[in-house]
Amino acid sequence: MTEPDWFLAPKWAEWFAVDDDGEAWWYETKPLARLIRGMWRQEFPGNIYRRSEHAGVYPELAADWKHSLRQRP
Repeated sequence: MTEPDWFLAPKWAEWFAVDDDGEAWWYETKPLARLIRGMWRQEFPGNIYRRSEHAGVYPELAADWKHSLRQRP
């Protein structure tokens, strides 16, 4: 997989990942793969809100979505 363009990421984003439908997301905290649903999701301890933002559509990365998680360099 190619690396995401971190210059396009929100300043708060520390993680990037692509779901099994090709939808990509920026995450504030490290998400976990939800294998049954084919997507990445952040854990929300208590009532702490964590940001995520749509990062585009990458259908070419959907097949290998479980290996798409990247941390900001």
